[in-house]
Amino acid sequence: MERFFALPDDLRSKILVHFESEIRTRAKRVEALEEMPDGPNSPGDAPSSILTFAMVHPDGAPFSAVETASLRARLRSPRTTSSATDPTFQQIFHIGQPVAIGRKTAVRICVSAPMISAIAERIVQGESLEVAFVQWGRNLDALFEKWRRLIEQAFAHRCVAPFVSTEYERRI
Repeated sequence: MERFFALPDDLRSKILVHFESEIRTRAKRVEALEEMPDGPNSPGDAPSSILTFAMVHPDGAPFSAVETASLRARLRSPRTTSSATDPTFQQIFHIGQPVAIGRKTAVRICVSAPMISAIAERIVQGESLEVAFVQWGRNLDALFEKWRRLIEQAFAHRCVAPFVSTEYERRI
């Protein structure tokens, strides 16, 4: 946190604004993702380090808490039962745990203080914000591609089976 708070406020803010923009751009490419509004205790116009998304089926029905938890578990897993060798499914992504917001269940994506610090240090060394963000942009691209494909699998099955972590549990 010392690295983070040692950064100029305007640089931290600039990185957060860029982060928000990059997340929203990618989320808009996944039709089933719906950004949830900030809560009443949000800082207003200040950039946010956390963005919240719910998932909806093609008929507009929100993903259930079980479906959301299952999909989140699959994002955290390096493979799924149907795509063990697909490189899209090999990466592990950590997003926030499911939370109920009204009748929807949402997950959160956040930028961490170490991520902001790493980007800021590259900017201080002379890189542009866009160049300093490239590595994180690739990670976001991979996250949203895996997320999109898992949502498509959920649509195909309409009800995602609970995530199972062992071969034995998969056979049951």
